[in-house]
Amino acid sequence: MLSQLLFVATYAAVVSAQIEFLNGTIVCPGPGDFCSGNIIIRCGSDGIGQPGNCDDNLAGEPPLGVGNSNCWETSPTSGDAACSKK
Repeated sequence: MLSQLLFVATYAAVVSAQIEFLNGTIVCPGPGDFCSGNIIIRCGSDGIGQPGNCDDNLAGEPPLGVGNSNCWETSPTSGDAACSKK
């Protein structure tokens, strides 16, 4: 019973949040891409996210170099995040 209550409490916290960091794992509210600063979190159907740095992802795109990229999304729960140059 206690484990079921913990699961429900954890699930409710994850669903109400954009992304959550639990014991070194990025837990997502569902599949999609989300922002955390200039880090894009790519979330699969398993609910686990993989981080990517927008500066590193776009370093070879004009204008060349790192430090001028950001992560944007239409809302914190939309799942449509993308990296872009400033």
